[in-house]
Amino acid sequence: LGDVTQTAGKFKSGGYQDARVQLSLLATLFGIIAEYDADVRWKEVAAGMRESLGRAGKNSKAGSDSTYQEARARSEELSDLVRGSAGNAGSPQTREDWSTVADRRPLMTRMEIGQRGRLTPWTANEQEFERNAPELLREAELLTALSRVIQAEGYEYGDDTTYQEYARGLEAALKALTESLRASDFARAQEAAGAANRSCDQCHADFRG
Repeated sequence: LGDVTQTAGKFKSGGYQDARVQLSLLATLFGIIAEYDADVRWKEVAAGMRESLGRAGKNSKAGSDSTYQEARARSEELSDLVRGSAGNAGSPQTREDWSTVADRRPLMTRMEIGQRGRLTPWTANEQEFERNAPELLREAELLTALSRVIQAEGYEYGDDTTYQEYARGLEAALKALTESLRASDFARAQEAAGAANRSCDQCHADFRG
């Protein structure tokens, strides 16, 4: 996020599209923290960060002076938080409708980046699997969370039974991948990654857009 908001020119010339994905992802992650049933880092500011990052993500559909300033402000706010700033506590209310936190399209874009650019090459052979194991586990956990979020009511196709079946199949495959990674089982991981890709391909064939 810091990279694509470094200058207005970079943001306006296409960086806003990357910023939209990153802001939407961050809003979702802070949303998860806000609702997590244990005391974890940034819990007290998660709701506020969820709201501010979510607004910036939804606004970053175009590269303008105002959307650049907002995205850059959120990037600086996040940097301050990482360095130990108190942050914005915001409102503690639960967001049952995840579509108000982040749009589905940028989340799907992030999931495709993870699957095509990371899960598939990192499970292509045992050498890549071992070399990228920590990053692969993190990616699998992240995509599992997103696969649950995109099933939420309020999103497009949220009430479509076929779409929900695909999404649940993807979530199950990603959970299996996570379990196989924790067990350092390459064969199971490769199989699970393949199942996740098939779920995505089948869903895209029916619901691309």
